[in-house]
Amino acid sequence: MLKYIQAALFPAFRKEEYIVAGKTKRKDNNRMVLKTGESQRKDGSYSYRWTDRMGKRHSVYSQNLLELREKEKQIQKDLEKGIYCINPNMTLDDYFSEWLSVKKGIRDSTASVYNKLYKIHISPRLGFRPISAITLTDLKRFYIELVEGGKLKGKSITFIHTLLSQILGSAKEDYLISNNPCKRAYKEISHMIEPSSPKNALTKEEESAFFKFISESKVYSKWQNLFLFLVGTGLRAGEAFALTWDDVDFENGTISVNKTSKYYKGISEESFSFHCSPPKTKSSIRSVPMSNSVKEILAYEKRKQAESKIDCNGLCFPSRNHGPLNSNLVDTSLKKIIKKYNESPEAEKSGVLLPHFSVHTFRHTFATRMFESGVDPRVTQAILGHSSLNMTMNVYTDISQELRQKGISELDKHLAEFTPKFTPIEA
Repeated sequence: MLKYIQAALFPAFRKEEYIVAGKTKRKDNNRMVLKTGESQRKDGSYSYRWTDRMGKRHSVYSQNLLELREKEKQIQKDLEKGIYCINPNMTLDDYFSEWLSVKKGIRDSTASVYNKLYKIHISPRLGFRPISAITLTDLKRFYIELVEGGKLKGKSITFIHTLLSQILGSAKEDYLISNNPCKRAYKEISHMIEPSSPKNALTKEEESAFFKFISESKVYSKWQNLFLFLVGTGLRAGEAFALTWDDVDFENGTISVNKTSKYYKGISEESFSFHCSPPKTKSSIRSVPMSNSVKEILAYEKRKQAESKIDCNGLCFPSRNHGPLNSNLVDTSLKKIIKKYNESPEAEKSGVLLPHFSVHTFRHTFATRMFESGVDPRVTQAILGHSSLNMTMNVYTDISQELRQKGISELDKHLAEFTPKFTPIEA
C-alpha cells in the first residue's frame, strides 16, 4: 500500500525509484531494477561504475542492459582473479614500453638487446594484442613460429622466451593478467628446439695451424698480435678492445681489467656507437698477470704506435680508424681467415681443418690450455673473472680425448701397484 501512496504523492519516482521495506530501488525507463553501480544515461544507454583494489574508480558503457551485465560479469571475474583493470585494452607493445622504462639494475647494452629482440621477434606477432587477451595457445603458436622459421638457434629462442616471460611476469604482478602462461607454453614445445652446439676451444693442433697460417699471411698477419693476446690472457673481447695503456703495468707485469667496450644502438639513439662501461660483474674487475709473450706483444704494439705518432685514444688494440674494435668486425675477419685456410694447401697437407669459431673462442681456448697444464681451477677462475668455479669448469674448459686418456693412464699406474697378476685365460 505504501508504494502506491509514494507514487501518487511523488510522480517523479514512478520511472526512477520506489520504496519497499525502507529500501530505495532504482529502475530504468523500462522499469527494470538497476543493480548497485548501474545507471541509465540521458541518451538511454547504460553505464556501470566500480572500484578496483587500488581504490580507483572505473566505468564501462553499453547500449542495452543485457550487454552491460555481461561486461559486469567479466569485470567481477577479473577482480576475483586479482586483475588490476587500469586499462583492459593495454597492448603488449604499450606495456613493454612502460616495463623497459622502469627496468632498473640492467646495463644499457642489455636494455638495447631487450629492445632489439622485442621489436624484431615479439612485437610483430604479439605486440598489437591486448595483454589480457594473450592466451596459452597464442604463446605456443608464437614459439612454434620461431622454431619453424629456421633462422634462430635454440639459444636465441630461449633468450626470447626469457624476455617474454619477464614481461608477462611483471604484468601479473601489476594485476593486468591472472597468470603467466609462458613457462607452460615453452615447456610444451621445448622438444622441438634443437640444443645449441657447445662452444668448444681450439685443439692444440688447430691453434697451431691457425697461428702459423696468419703469421705467414700478408693480408691477415695484422690480426696476429690481438689474437695471441686474447688466447694468452683469456680476456673477453670487449675487455681487450677497451684496454688502454694506463691499464698496463709493465714493471709489475699485470693488466688491470676495469672496463669493457661494446658497439650497439642505445634505445634513444638513431645509430650504432661505442659505449665504454665497467665489466658486467664485480668479479670481472681484476688484475691479470702477463706472460713474457703477452708482455712482448704489448711492448711491440706500444712502440709501433709511438713511431706512427698517430693518436689512438690510448687504446692498446685500436681499429684502423684509431677507434675501438668491435666483435662483429673481428668475427667477420675470422670467418674469412678460416675459409681461406681450409681452402689452402697447408690445410690439405697437415690434415687439420679449422672449425667455424668466433673471437670468444680464444677465451675458451685459454681456459682449456690452463686446465691441460694442471693449473689450479681457482686460479683460472680468478684470471677469467668468473663469479663461480662451476662456470669455469663446466663452460670454459673442454677436456680433450688425449687428456682423458692421459688421466686413465695415470689411474692405471696407480692401480697396477696392488692389482693381482692374473693368469692369461687359454682360448
